[in-house]
Amino acid sequence: MAQENRVEVVNKFGWRKDFVVDKPIIQIGRDARNDLVLDDGFENGIAPRHAQLLPSSINRQGLRLINLSDAEILVYAQGGKAGLDEALSHPPTATVAPRSSAEVAGGDLLKLGDFSLILQGGATYSEVVKLSLDMPSRQLTLDRPLTGVLGIHHVGNKAAVQFKIELEGLDPDSYEIGPGPVLFPNAEKQVSFRLIHPRRAYPPAGAHQITFHVSAPDAYPNERATVSQEIEIAPIYQHKMRVVVMDSPEYRLT
Repeated sequence: MAQENRVEVVNKFGWRKDFVVDKPIIQIGRDARNDLVLDDGFENGIAPRHAQLLPSSINRQGLRLINLSDAEILVYAQGGKAGLDEALSHPPTATVAPRSSAEVAGGDLLKLGDFSLILQGGATYSEVVKLSLDMPSRQLTLDRPLTGVLGIHHVGNKAAVQFKIELEGLDPDSYEIGPGPVLFPNAEKQVSFRLIHPRRAYPPAGAHQITFHVSAPDAYPNERATVSQEIEIAPIYQHKMRVVVMDSPEYRLT
């Protein structure tokens, strides 16, 4: 097993896309030759070569951000976990000046021009199973379950492997997942899932991370792949009403 980092890119219109940081150096900018191309067709404050992300020499799970542009890059420490709007409503925790660098980590939110980059570090991938996650929406509301598809690709060499799926971050009564598939080498299966609002105080409303774990304990006992996603849990309001009879001792006019 090994670690991988992901970057979620959000533009000023709310368009979102995930990128896997799977190269030693990730080039970021408006030019189409970059690994993360930040170009939505508008003036967005992004230079052709704006920044780089590379593995940190200090923190094994972190990254080093290098600002190649003439504009400041704002860093909101753990801002991605607080939610985009909430994080940007507060002052940044650090500012990366032009031609300088800074340490960043999973959960941090970076503001480059009109784009926000949310770092999602610490995912685990395997040499025998690859995962993908497709969720059309990330808003978990009281009246509408959140649905999606977990893609499981068997890239190992053993036949008829039974895979096991686990979900971390929600109680068992708050989700439904299809059965773990039996796959032959190079076969892939899309497994549907459904998330249901917990309708209780925990987990609290707001940004919340869920993680899918996929393993094959019988065939590959030491291998496990994970993929995480942040969802937004809508608040639930619970009120109590007490009715007091007008002629009772408890009734008072003030």
